[in-house]
Order: sequence, then C-alpha cells, then structure tokens
Amino acid sequence: MTSKIITVCNQKGGSGKTTTCMTLAAGLAARGFAVLVVDADPQGTATRWGASAPEDAPFPATVINLAAAKANVHRMVRDHVDHYDVVLVDCPPAVESPATQSALLISDLALVPVIPRPGELWALERLFQLLGEMPELTARLLPTMLQNTTLMADALTVLGETPVPLLKASFSARVAYAQGMPTGGTALTSRDTVARDEVDVAVLAVLELVGLPKRKARSSTAPASLSSKASPASKLPSASKSRIAG
Repeated sequence: MTSKIITVCNQKGGSGKTTTCMTLAAGLAARGFAVLVVDADPQGTATRWGASAPEDAPFPATVINLAAAKANVHRMVRDHVDHYDVVLVDCPPAVESPATQSALLISDLALVPVIPRPGELWALERLFQLLGEMPELTARLLPTMLQNTTLMADALTVLGETPVPLLKASFSARVAYAQGMPTGGTALTSRDTVARDEVDVAVLAVLELVGLPKRKARSSTAPASLSSKASPASKLPSASKSRIAG
C-alpha cells in the first residue's frame, strides 16, 4: 500500500489549516481509511489536538510531529507511506517554509483552506506562484469560516477566478469545527448535523481527487507504536515527540 499524500497549506495563519487537517483526518478514518496526520508546524497544534483525546476514545487517526524535520519532511513521510491509505501534512503558515515546500514535493493534492475576504486573498499570491511551478500537482482552495454576507459572496466569486480551482465543498463558520479541539474531538463528534454534512461532502471531494473509493475497510497495517492510542509519545510535548517519531 502506498499512501495518498495531501498537504494542507496556506501563507497566512488563522485560515483553518489545522482544523481542516484534523477534521478531514477524522472524516477519512470514519470511511474506513488508515490515516496519518503529520504535524509539520512548529506550533504543534495538531499534535496537541490528537493527544487531548482520552485513552478510551483516541483520535481516529495517528498523529506524529515532524516539525523538526523541516526540509526533510518529504523523506520522513516516506517512512510511513506503506502503512497508511492517506497522509495529511499540516504545514506552517508560510509558503517559503522548507517544510511546506518539502511536503509539496511528494503530494498528490495541495489543499488550501482560505477565508473568503480581501486580506486572505492577497496573501495567496505567493502560493499561487509556487503551485504554478508544480503543474503536475493537483491543488484546490477550500473556503472556510463562510458566513452569509455580501463581502464573502463577492470574495468567493473572486476565488473562483484564481489559478487554483475551488474544492467542491466548504466549511461554514460553525462552532462545531473548533469546540472539540480541547478533548480531541472534531465536528464529526458534535451534534451539529450541518457541520457533519459539510465534512462528509469535503471528504468525498478529496477522495475523488486523489483517486480513492468512497469507503474502504479499516486497514490493520498501521504500526501500533505510532497509533494515537498506543504511543506514549502522544502524551509528550511536541519537541519530545518529534524526536521519537522522527
């Protein structure tokens, strides 16, 4: 088995990058896929998110911290591709980051969460330039934090005219996307049916883009030492965990 690798990236912080990564990871796992989340962001939010889940209800995807790998992220990820169906890489909020550029080298899909508003759109220019240098890489914009306003409607129109197409999905501004973070949950563990439906639509769109079926029987090949439930590293600070995982 060789993983499909999805890099979640953006030039700007606060766009919902980690939330997107962890939410999609949970959604893919719910459809039977063995999923690995690689936290390549020095802030370590994905690592802490996954480690916050209780032992009797672990986060449904494996989470490892490779922030220290920087330009070697692509080489470190290759050590895991035979054990997972999908690898999601949560990148630092910087296109020029060696970790971001390293992850994109081996990716099947670059997913760019973006809040549709002017400042966010301006920040995408450098990312568009970088993706333009990788014509073989599939890339999509994922609108996040959507609200029913004229400003966002106009910004969405502009997004639809950029060099990178829109994903056939979006995440609205709903509390469910972030409220589960302190306990290792996601929108899928909330009672918000609208958010859960949005996640499922996004997961199906991503599966189609990377050429995977809509559902797969859960793989048992993920190494137990790296699983969210079994790994003692999941309870360590991110710096310690990166040495163990990397």
